[in-house]
Order: sequence, then structure tokens, then C-alpha cells
Amino acid sequence: MSLRARLAVLYTTIVGGILLLFGVAVYTAVSFSLTTQVDALLLRTVDNIWPEVFVDATGELGIQRSLDLPPGILVQIWGRDRVLRYTNVPQLTVPLDPLGLTSTKPESRDVNLQAGNSSLHLQVLTVPLVIGEADRKVGIIQVGTSLAVVDTTQQVLLIVLFVGVVVSMTIAGIAGWFSTRQALAPLDDVTKVALQITRADDLSRRIPYKGP
Repeated sequence: MSLRARLAVLYTTIVGGILLLFGVAVYTAVSFSLTTQVDALLLRTVDNIWPEVFVDATGELGIQRSLDLPPGILVQIWGRDRVLRYTNVPQLTVPLDPLGLTSTKPESRDVNLQAGNSSLHLQVLTVPLVIGEADRKVGIIQVGTSLAVVDTTQQVLLIVLFVGVVVSMTIAGIAGWFSTRQALAPLDDVTKVALQITRADDLSRRIPYKGP
């Protein structure tokens, strides 16, 4: 590989590496921001539900009134015996997050929920319901929402970043190829003359010098 080609490849690799690091940083920041917003929405929903939940004389959970929920929010309230006490989607009787039913503290988890023949990608916040000074656990609130919008945004962003890196590296490679041509022109002249001297065994010839 010629020196010119090597320099062009090196220049392209450096530019590509910088753009790749930038793309990873942008993708991570956007994903974190979207997930944080979803978690904040779920937390606000739990805060609105909490005052409406009560425990009757038999220790069973109940809801004082109908819940006013944001669109796309799934809510389940499970008793301590793991019996579903409330859901805003009657068709969904399985836990939004089965592992979360054993939680002893609030947890937010990314869940792939199988519902019939389809799979739902959800972000689920699980909050244990406790009462009394001994923090006796009487049930679980699970609040979830679909991550379809987040997944679509991430996929589109990934495609845009990938195309951007490929196009930028291509342009950088072409620019590097032509820029090194002019920069290495004097060296090419010296190399050609040196080869001619070697082949002709003519030491009287001089290597041309182009001063500044």
C-alpha cells in the first residue's frame, strides 16, 4: 500500500473513531433521557393512585373511587396473597412484572410481557404497599407503560447515526486522498528521480529541490 493510501486510511479511521464515540454518546444520552421521562411518569401515576388505596377490616385491598389515569398506563394492584385486586385492563390478569411481586422496595424494570400471541415491551414500576410502624407488606402496585415509542426512537436514531458515520467517513476518505496528493507531490518527485538515478547508475543527476 502506498504512503498516500496509508495516510488516507489513517485519516479516515481517526475521523470514523471520533464520530463513532460521538454517536455512542448521543445514543446513550437520548436513551437515558427517554427512560427517565417514562420512569417519572410512572412515579407520578403511583403517587396519584396511593391515596385511593385502602385496607378494609379483613385486610383486603380496595380502591376508594375510579382512577383517572394517563393514556397508555397499565395498573395492577395485587394482594399479599398474590391475588389480583384491581386492574384497569380486565383482559390482562397476569402480573406486569412477575419478578416484581417479590420486591420489598420500589423497583423499575424493563419487561417483555407475553400477552396471548403478542409480546409487549413495557417499563414497569413496582411499589410494595406497607402499613404500620413495622412496615407490614399488604400488597403490590404495579404500573407500566409501553416502550414502543422509545424503541422506535432508538432504532431511528441508530440508523441516522450509522448512515451519518458511513457518509462522513466516505467524505473524509475522499478528502484525505486528494489532500495528501498535493502534500506528497514533492516526495513523489524525489522518489522518481532517485529511482532513475539508481537504474541508470548516473550519480551526476541532482534531486530537484523546491524551496518555500
